[in-house]
Amino acid sequence: FTLNAVGTTYQDLGNYPKCIEFLNEAVDAFTALKDEFLVANTRLNLATANRLQGNYPVAFRLAEEARSEFNRLKRTDDEVRAVGILGAIAGSAGETERAIGYFKEALPKVREKGMVKETSE
Repeated sequence: FTLNAVGTTYQDLGNYPKCIEFLNEAVDAFTALKDEFLVANTRLNLATANRLQGNYPVAFRLAEEARSEFNRLKRTDDEVRAVGILGAIAGSAGETERAIGYFKEALPKVREKGMVKETSE
């Protein structure tokens, strides 16, 4: 857990290479511990760090891997979070329609949880 926290702190400081270094170490540690949730969660953090660095293909891959794992683990809230991050990656990459598609995909599950009110689209 500490490696993940150090990595995200470096992200907050804008030091993305150092962030990615620590998050990759965290993925290795969580993989060794066989903690599938923490591996997926850290991959999502890595996706964000890569998005902020402009490395969109890697960010998309990592977020999709995390999303798939959250789905397999039946962690709906985390899967929705991953879809939101995919939308953020698409938006940052200038793929507005793709971003809107991700956000619309997540919306029914968010509404189901009562996190947003019904609106006209």
